[in-house]
Amino acid sequence: MASQEDATINLMLSEAIKTSAIEDEELDRESVRSSLLSLITSDTLPNNSDQKAAGAASLMVDVRKNWQTSLTHDLLGKWQSMAVPEQRYTPILRGAYRSDPSPMQIVRFIDWYNQTSPLSRNKTIPGIARTGIAHLWFEVIHPFDNGNGRVGRAIADHALSQSLGYPTTACLATAIEGIKKPITGNWRKPAVEAWMLTFGWIISRIQ
Repeated sequence: MASQEDATINLMLSEAIKTSAIEDEELDRESVRSSLLSLITSDTLPNNSDQKAAGAASLMVDVRKNWQTSLTHDLLGKWQSMAVPEQRYTPILRGAYRSDPSPMQIVRFIDWYNQTSPLSRNKTIPGIARTGIAHLWFEVIHPFDNGNGRVGRAIADHALSQSLGYPTTACLATAIEGIKKPITGNWRKPAVEAWMLTFGWIISRIQ
């Protein structure tokens, strides 16, 4: 049992480090590991834990814990707050959408996401396709001031877990970022279709 727990923590640690590195943030590995272990075993964070490490670990654990939960505005806000810890000297909008009109598209996105969930017995969209669409759609909406990339990858983990029927152990951060860059700013149908095909191939190999 301990070895299985260690393996899970190591996978989550790797994903937390990679997803933060994509945002040009370097986390202390031992601080992240300590936070993950404490959250998994006692559902609390260690005393005096590094804020960024604690936030990254909290996001990983919460997505894993809530894989059967419907997506809501509150859940997305909680994930964004975990992804973007409070900073003393820099005001950051946390747990709330941007004030311009584009975040209003998130209502349609959340409705689609929950209506197509395999947990609602709606299997009209294959799981991997739904995962890719959910990630890309959220990134296009870009509803938060900060943390959209990390929340978008959390949504991909959440969607993939729902399609599998258990919390995923796949490390999606590097895979997603590596194939997303070629279509950044180019959302034409051929580019998106090519991305989806590559995404599906990669996910089928790493899961």
